[in-house]
Amino acid sequence: MTEVFGSGARVLLDYLQAQAREEETEELWETLWADLAFAAWVTAYEMLPGFEENLRALLREPTQVPNAEPTAFWEGFAAGFARARDPEVNAECRRALAAVERVDFAAGERTALRYLPPETPLEVEIYLTVDGCNGGMFRGSRAFLSVLLVSPDEVSAMVKGFAHEFHHIGAAHWFAQNPLLQRARERDAGKLAVEILEYLVSEGLANAFCSPSVLRLHEGDSKEAGVHNRRVCELEARWPDEAIERIEHLLHGALADPGAEELSALEESFHQFSLDLSGAGLPEGHFAAGRMVQRMAGALPLERIISLVQEPWRFLACYNEAMESKEPRFSKRLLEQIERAFEGGIRKDASSVGW
Repeated sequence: MTEVFGSGARVLLDYLQAQAREEETEELWETLWADLAFAAWVTAYEMLPGFEENLRALLREPTQVPNAEPTAFWEGFAAGFARARDPEVNAECRRALAAVERVDFAAGERTALRYLPPETPLEVEIYLTVDGCNGGMFRGSRAFLSVLLVSPDEVSAMVKGFAHEFHHIGAAHWFAQNPLLQRARERDAGKLAVEILEYLVSEGLANAFCSPSVLRLHEGDSKEAGVHNRRVCELEARWPDEAIERIEHLLHGALADPGAEELSALEESFHQFSLDLSGAGLPEGHFAAGRMVQRMAGALPLERIISLVQEPWRFLACYNEAMESKEPRFSKRLLEQIERAFEGGIRKDASSVGW
């Protein structure tokens, strides 16, 4: 079952509209920061240092982009708010908001459930946002959809594509209750290894099965299609060698009980792999994971691929199996590290290769 919350986006649109008209905004400001749906969106970005403080500053002074990282994100937020101040765009956002609030999300739920283990619960809260960076994202059982990046006329098609976020939420249910994954998370390096494996499974299945269009070129000569197609061509030129090498490096490092400095470097490398700061909205990791699952889908039974949601540590072994004797593949050394860490029970001996 899906519940939609639009109050945060609505009051933000009111605030931006009043600000553009140079009207009094203090009451709207207080209403905005007291709104629970808006607070949920702010919380979704808590991984960005100082997010709320920088957001408050940006909304107060819209022409002053915060001097904060990631720069591309803050430029995206600023550009999005600037667009929403335009009367026509603001009105379009309100039409999109109303259209989404009327929608039945059952079709998207059914699509996601097709690629999740049996008896996956889907209790989803959808929060509508005015987000110039992310058209859609999820955190736990919460999904976020930007009315700034959705045309009212495309809402029906968009809902079908929203199966991607529903799939993430369903996968997160199984990740959270898996005892092997829970135990691995008790150590910093283990937490990173689990995060990488969950990311590959979640983004791989969601992109390959629920939104495969993100992995291929788009037709048309729109600005959005051009940005997307340039990014796909850029990633295609490096696929698969660079992505496989990077995943190998990340997981081998995390499984080898790294020191604090090395772990920090690995975390930063994974951060760059899993976020797209180019503005195209397609991280290298999303593309790579999706392509890996597409390869599996051509060689392995669908049920085995779906089972990776419950056993994400088998992801690389399944990819190697699908590749048969072709290269590049993951090394035997890395597969043995993963097997020791998960298949053999997570070891707590810090001197061992696993846990």
